[in-house]
Amino acid sequence: VRNPDELVSLRWYGDTNMSAGRSGYGYIAPDFQVSSADARFREATFSFGVFRELRDQSRSLADLFAVANTGSVNLFANGQAELASAEVVSGNYHQTLGVTAFGGRLIEPNDDSGTAEPVSGISFPYWQRRFGMYPGVVGKSVTINTVPFTIVGITPQGFRSVVRNSTARDVTIP
Repeated sequence: VRNPDELVSLRWYGDTNMSAGRSGYGYIAPDFQVSSADARFREATFSFGVFRELRDQSRSLADLFAVANTGSVNLFANGQAELASAEVVSGNYHQTLGVTAFGGRLIEPNDDSGTAEPVSGISFPYWQRRFGMYPGVVGKSVTINTVPFTIVGITPQGFRSVVRNSTARDVTIP
């Protein structure tokens, strides 16, 4: 990731409070008064519409991307089904981070459109484990939670999600 020390995460707390910080993505204290040992996990709560408004109206940030861990998804490829880890990202996620594809391309801003074809990126470790490093995986169709997606690219070896304490997600979708 290019300039990781410049990353800032935005989190929504309840109905009216928003916070910006450099660490601790997804962790909040229930009443903002307890120690970090008593903090609990809270998923991000920005809708895609709110994200777009923040991104489009920002005058002080170089760029703003969105990312959410979806947990496990059902992925069907090569005649076999399995659970795969996944995250949903905005189209500018990889571009803003300065991450380029190992093979093919990664999710792009045009992939955010409601009329865009469903595409997916896969991680380097998933490409190794699930597809045996098959070079023809880019362009291959897989089914994720009953929706057909086209694999458009592979993230570079060593790239992990920006979500705190995470490993590389198997698949990334817009």
